[in-house]
Amino acid sequence: MTATLFPAESDAFANLSDNPRMNDPTRLATAVVAHVQNAALAMQNELRSALAARWEQVDMHSSSVAASSVLTASAAINLGTITNAPDAVDYSGLHPGIIRVRSGGTLSGGFRLASGGLFIGAAGLSYRAVFAPKTSVANSTLFLGLHNGTASTGEPTTGCYLAVTPGGTATFKCASAGVRTSAGTTATLVAGVWVTVDISWVTASSARCVIRNDGGAVVLDQTVSSNVPSSSSLLISAAWSGFNSAVNSDIAVLDSIAWGAARPAHCAFPS
Repeated sequence: MTATLFPAESDAFANLSDNPRMNDPTRLATAVVAHVQNAALAMQNELRSALAARWEQVDMHSSSVAASSVLTASAAINLGTITNAPDAVDYSGLHPGIIRVRSGGTLSGGFRLASGGLFIGAAGLSYRAVFAPKTSVANSTLFLGLHNGTASTGEPTTGCYLAVTPGGTATFKCASAGVRTSAGTTATLVAGVWVTVDISWVTASSARCVIRNDGGAVVLDQTVSSNVPSSSSLLISAAWSGFNSAVNSDIAVLDSIAWGAARPAHCAFPS
């Protein structure tokens, strides 16, 4: 019996409870042992994976995160700001270290947090962001994922990313040299509701985006199979950026950004 492909949220092991006879052809003990061995081997291989072990994660415990050793491409958008003094309600028990992103005193202000290193699109390349929009979601725009967007209000021209328009409509998009493909189904992000956004290149030519809330409910699961960048000439960064058309407005609270060449088991997509 072959083990379920790891990682997965659960594995359907052979069950002897309804037939305890170990020599029954349909419930051979050797099959159970083989299944456990295969599952254990799959787990070992996952832990040994050099790509999965290089998963990078930044928890937002300080507003100086923009100067960290990995988010070196971070910058304000039109004089926007970040602060590690969010509202008490934002912590929500599950998010002990977070920052608040604000628009500042200039129209369309905000902030871009991004890795300094560049990547090319390839099977396995993955991203995760954990954040919650604030009440100004009605006027906020966000672009998060692996893309070439800069510290400006322009939409990325290359990458796989979630685009959130004013009002909270979230659309998964893939873009190559300015040509974009949008997933057919969208989700609506709600102010104050924490979400985890996962994006991965499933293959060199297809990418998947899943959005879950803190309760584990999936609110979006979409795959795009066109305009997925995979050329060595198309360089992208892991980024989260947001801006607001009003001044001095809260855009979002951000808990973490993570990325890597392969998605590790603890960040697996839902089965």
